[in-house]
Amino acid sequence: MLAIALVDRTGSGLWASVSVLYFTYVSHLSVAQVGTLAALAGAIGIAGAPLGGRLADRFPITRVLVAL
Repeated sequence: MLAIALVDRTGSGLWASVSVLYFTYVSHLSVAQVGTLAALAGAIGIAGAPLGGRLADRFPITRVLVAL
């Protein structure tokens, strides 16, 4: 489990650093726009977990997964 966690954290760290470079150089977004989008995505991820749990309690999980 420790090795898997290390690989996961390494991949997440690489994605975080490379995604900023991609969005600034390839998509031509400013650093402020990238930061705003990253903060918005984080807020949606935090708020989405409880909402997804409530939806999974009400509806069959396969339908919720397909819809999201």
